[in-house]
Amino acid sequence: QLTLARTESQSIRKKLHNETLRALTDTLTGLPNREAFDERFNLARDRFLRYKHPASLAILDIDHFKLVNDNHGHLVGDRVLQAFAATVKNMTRSTDFLARFGGEEFVLIMPETDTNSAQALLEKIRISIAEMAPKNLGTQNPITVSSGLAAFQLGEKAEQLVERADKALYRAKDAGRNQVEIAE
Repeated sequence: QLTLARTESQSIRKKLHNETLRALTDTLTGLPNREAFDERFNLARDRFLRYKHPASLAILDIDHFKLVNDNHGHLVGDRVLQAFAATVKNMTRSTDFLARFGGEEFVLIMPETDTNSAQALLEKIRISIAEMAPKNLGTQNPITVSSGLAAFQLGEKAEQLVERADKALYRAKDAGRNQVEIAE
């Protein structure tokens, strides 16, 4: 009976682990979802507050994504999101954390990264996304990305950091899109 109980316990633990992973993963892109981001963000912030090493947060938004869905349908939009996620994921370090924030917005936590280094990475991402061939994804619309970047700051609440990155993103959009803006 003890062996049976251990086997059942292991099976239950495995199922729980798989369900937890599923609950924290965006099924379309395979990236962590917003709930997973919230967990990792709190860990990154705690680490920053403890060690005081630089860290950066970026919000990335696919420009004019609604036009892709409206002109070519949601399946093409899904392909664009998947290609975007794969491209950005391949350009980040294993210590970085990329998640789908919602819709066509993604967030990137970059520990041990000051704003100059983070901006350089975001510029490389921006160029790579702009070089993606839209026809291969089923759209005529060019694919570009706007990003808002904010450095973690001592004494700042988590919501304030996200808000600063979000405001920088909107400045990038207002300035013509397909660019990176750094938060004040």
